[in-house]
Amino acid sequence: MIRPDLKHLLVQVRRATTEDQLELLKWLIGKFPKQAAKNADS
Repeated sequence: MIRPDLKHLLVQVRRATTEDQLELLKWLIGKFPKQAAKNADS
């Protein structure tokens, strides 16, 4: 299976519903809590 590149992923996220985008955000924060906290302080 070929992994999608960043551009393709961003296009998919932009096309997703707001609800799906928020679910993705929650998942990313759960997967990368340290990075999310660091970026939230910026």
